[in-house]
Amino acid sequence: MYELAHQNFFEENYDLLSSIFSEKGMPKKVDHLELSKADFVLLLKDAKCLLIPKPVPKEAAGKEKKEDADKKKEEQAPSRKFEEADVYEAIKPTCSFDDDQLNYVDFLEALVRVANAFPFTEDELADMVTFEHKLMWFI
Repeated sequence: MYELAHQNFFEENYDLLSSIFSEKGMPKKVDHLELSKADFVLLLKDAKCLLIPKPVPKEAAGKEKKEDADKKKEEQAPSRKFEEADVYEAIKPTCSFDDDQLNYVDFLEALVRVANAFPFTEDELADMVTFEHKLMWFI
């Protein structure tokens, strides 16, 4: 996080990051905003940053051959997932005065932790030369 600060990443993206935090945050005290962890997860969900596997519809039992073919495809290409529980686990050590709240600096740290924990594919990582690119994927 210090390296990003020294590279002026947060300063360059301050307008966008602070406007997101100001819009979603709730006033707790005079001139003090905090964002709940649940709102942070909802923010990522609304931005379609979470990878939630689609449920497989149950079909008639007579289509066993098709199910065997689907199982083979799943074994060949493992599905990625990054659900709400994964985000909560990634941002668990981050908190403000209240364990369930994030102030602005904690909000930035939560973004860094989520970018660190996100399961990018090898192709995506090849395009993302620096950690800033990973973080920009969420912003």
